[in-house]
Amino acid sequence: ERLSRDLSIIVEQRHAHTALVRAMRDAGGALLEQVALRDRYSGAPIPQGSVGLTYTLTFRDPARTLTDDVVDRAQAAVVHAVTRDFRASLRAA
Repeated sequence: ERLSRDLSIIVEQRHAHTALVRAMRDAGGALLEQVALRDRYSGAPIPQGSVGLTYTLTFRDPARTLTDDVVDRAQAAVVHAVTRDFRASLRAA
């Protein structure tokens, strides 16, 4: 069974999509099966020079059924990585 979560962030435009995805995959570990860019938005209320990005994160463990708690921890690791490494901030989806 797969569990998907959306992650919406604001990040400076200079950061490459591939670098963001790599950091998310590294932080999400083996449970993070897929990272897909769902939406890209610039303009008000996003600050100039930044972009709003919404990713769908798909988590899966072939050996067991994932619980919300396990996925919450994996998603928190992803959020921590992008906020630390790219100074991203969370935004409402």
